[in-house]
Amino acid sequence: MAAFVLGTTDPEEDELVRAHLEGCSTCTSAVQRLRRALGAVPLAAEIVSPPQRLRQQILSTAAVARQSEVATPRRARVLSLRPPRTRIWPVGAGWRSAAAAAAIVAFALGTGVGLGVGRSIAPQPAPTSAVTQYSLAGSGAMSGAQGRVFELKQQGLTLVEFSNLPDLEAGKVYELWLIPSQGQPAPAGVFKPDPGGSHVVVLARNLRGLTALAVTAEAGPIGTSAPSQQPQLIGKVG
Repeated sequence: MAAFVLGTTDPEEDELVRAHLEGCSTCTSAVQRLRRALGAVPLAAEIVSPPQRLRQQILSTAAVARQSEVATPRRARVLSLRPPRTRIWPVGAGWRSAAAAAAIVAFALGTGVGLGVGRSIAPQPAPTSAVTQYSLAGSGAMSGAQGRVFELKQQGLTLVEFSNLPDLEAGKVYELWLIPSQGQPAPAGVFKPDPGGSHVVVLARNLRGLTALAVTAEAGPIGTSAPSQQPQLIGKVG
């Protein structure tokens, strides 16, 4: 969905996403939130005037290049560029696509690809309370594993970026758990990390009412309804 909002899906993927959105109110709501976040990114960028010496260097380099082109004209090569292919994953299951994950992280941090903004628009920095960050730390068999949590309160989204996850045993999957202040942990989705031990999970909700997030290794492919072991990757939230 992140790639769809950014316009980087190919025609087949675009058609699949549109067909899915027609029958899924949860994903439709998530897409609307992502579009609002994308629209706010340019307003969070501070306008900076480049130093005068940089302008002179650019003009001088361009002048030299232009003289070279006039002296030895060459036929221009036209390259046909195709948008990168991005695999689509449902909300709660995360993305293996680094491009989509990076886009969402950029939204969460209030950074991203620079977009043109007229100087007549005063920069509006994002409220510091709009994004809250937490961390998960591993122990035991998951020592060294980490999780970075970005709660986008205004958009009602939560992103969890995992790194250094150990390889799974055959037939196992990682399962993310939402731990409330009262009651039993609730499953939030299963996933397998990429060969580098990384993965991103996006939840179409905020962290209100939760005290912690945790991860366990469970039987695949769909996981379990309750943790089968004490979590070795956990972090407090809220």
